[in-house]
Amino acid sequence: MMAIAKKHNLSGFGANGFGSGVSLIRPEDFYLKLMANVAYGDKEGDVVPDANDQELNWFKQSRRHLSPAVFNEQAWQKAVKPEDWRKVVTVLNRGGRFESVDKAYVGQQQRYTLGGIKCFYIEEVATSRHSMNGNYFSGHAIYQEIQDSMGKKIEAEGDLKLITHKEVFVTQSRTISNYWSELSLQPENYVQISRQDAQRLGLKNGDTVRVKSPSNPEGVQELGNGRQRFVQGKVKTMEGIRPGVVAVSTGYGHWAFGSSDVEVDGVIIKGDSRRATGIHVQPIFRLDDNLRGTPLSEPIGGSASFYDTWVTLQKV
Repeated sequence: MMAIAKKHNLSGFGANGFGSGVSLIRPEDFYLKLMANVAYGDKEGDVVPDANDQELNWFKQSRRHLSPAVFNEQAWQKAVKPEDWRKVVTVLNRGGRFESVDKAYVGQQQRYTLGGIKCFYIEEVATSRHSMNGNYFSGHAIYQEIQDSMGKKIEAEGDLKLITHKEVFVTQSRTISNYWSELSLQPENYVQISRQDAQRLGLKNGDTVRVKSPSNPEGVQELGNGRQRFVQGKVKTMEGIRPGVVAVSTGYGHWAFGSSDVEVDGVIIKGDSRRATGIHVQPIFRLDDNLRGTPLSEPIGGSASFYDTWVTLQKV
């Protein structure tokens, strides 16, 4: 966004984006000011203390491995007022600001409580109907087995139950472009299975497997532009996953988002193959038999269900 604004000489960006002599050119010009806001807190007298010289040294040493394109101490200091810099370092060194534990309680009771009403029964939900089958929802918490939009139970349909998750350094699907975080920490994601399942299936770390489901028995992803590819990735065995379960993290396996060449006005914008690494499992999600091309979903909020697909693994 900043590059586009600079290209078109938009106001509010560039050398004087925040006022005379105060730049908005790089991300730190914006985000470090937010850290200064955090440092000052919500009310008068809530400001964090200045970082001492030892903390400043820790701050610099912990970033000594970073390229100057990522961390430039002088440039970072210029992004905030001189009197705010040490306060910003205090916040960044701790990953936030935290109140002392001795303020957590008043006597035997918690200082901070939920002041609003706690509802075990919600009238608005109980008087609402399921949009597909017409039944009323329950107004209180209940247990339901996984089912489709008409209320039909989904039976076991494969060898392994698929679940998804996010790595701690990934947010949604868009961080594949953050080379210094996601790609440097883990260049690709994996098909994660237990050691017992790997032995049973004759698989080992690094083997490539194709992931198939009843809704996509060939494990093929149609890219919509005359191209297709298989849903496949490398096996990673681990003790921290239950036998019978296969886990694949999200955020990898892109075919767009700068991973492939794109032609714009006759000019080829080259893609970066690093953004295409790994596996993307959404094309094999269990589809709802009552809908057209839509995965199973949670009926009240409408979120796609990421935990009700049975799969089989085929070694490639």
